[in-house]
Amino acid sequence: MLATLLISIGLNGYSALQQAYFKVDISVNMDKLVDETGNINKNKMNLFNWDGLVKSALREFFPEVKERDEKKELFAIISANAGYDLKEIVKKKALGSGSHTMSVWLHLSDDADQYLKGRLSIDIPEEDMETALKALAAHTSQVPPEAIERVRAWKSENGKKHNMKYAESFRTFTLR
Repeated sequence: MLATLLISIGLNGYSALQQAYFKVDISVNMDKLVDETGNINKNKMNLFNWDGLVKSALREFFPEVKERDEKKELFAIISANAGYDLKEIVKKKALGSGSHTMSVWLHLSDDADQYLKGRLSIDIPEEDMETALKALAAHTSQVPPEAIERVRAWKSENGKKHNMKYAESFRTFTLR
């Protein structure tokens, strides 16, 4: 019995030890991060907008993404800690002054990682859809009754685009 339990944990839990990454080229202007002696200024490093730099690099990597909603979906594939991770990478490299472009591997978000591992599906089974609509309908003070059918139609429309009965909205990005 114990052996069966350990084997089951091993077979189902090994993917927790794996993490998906995304490689992107990022340009860092070290002149904004060093003091007058050329040493990294910790205060400047901490106040720098690392998340903005990551988002800028993603926008350059995917120039076809223009709409605000699309950008939001794009940024959701990268870990919320990507800016911090980039800061730590830059700190370790000690690049000196000037502008530097480097290829970095950033963690994917939890949802993107689970999707790639096959543990997250975009398909909504019909019974789950009905449960979700019932839960939504229970909030009559916040959601008018006519909204329920609009949500059903919206998820059905999204599903048809991808040969499914119902689906959440999503966008596919092809990585180069």
